[in-house]
Amino acid sequence: NGGITFNETDFNPINLGLGGLGSTFRIYSILHHPTLANTLFIGTSNGLYKTTYNFTTWTQVINEGEFTHIKIHPTNPQIVYTINNFRDFWETTTIIERDLLYVSYDGGNSFVTTTINGNNNASANIEVTPNAANEVYFASSSGIFKSTNNGINFSFVGNASFGTDAF
Repeated sequence: NGGITFNETDFNPINLGLGGLGSTFRIYSILHHPTLANTLFIGTSNGLYKTTYNFTTWTQVINEGEFTHIKIHPTNPQIVYTINNFRDFWETTTIIERDLLYVSYDGGNSFVTTTINGNNNASANIEVTPNAANEVYFASSSGIFKSTNNGINFSFVGNASFGTDAF
């Protein structure tokens, strides 16, 4: 009804076993799939979730990380892109998660990763465009990177002379 009324779903921190006093669980992004009915992706501080039943049920498709950006390929609805902007402030791990682009070729059921060489673990944004359907852009304070093959390989385009948050 155009946002006149809202209904609470069962997708919430308490039902996920992550809620309660002192919880740091966050929902960073929600993306409604443009062509698959009732399919949504939810980027959280505890991984990436997918629902194909409009939040009646859901599946955690990536089990950990902070998934802040999610994009669908402009012409192939089976390709989904996402990034993990997890930052280990306590430096308890040497995993460089923020240098990875996660790509799904099966509608978001499973993901493979591509390393963005030269990103230096900087927090990033991603973008796609229907004007160049096979291109994926990855932007961070380390620069702008471009893929011309659906996120399989990236090349350095240049440094941004501006912030990349609006990218």
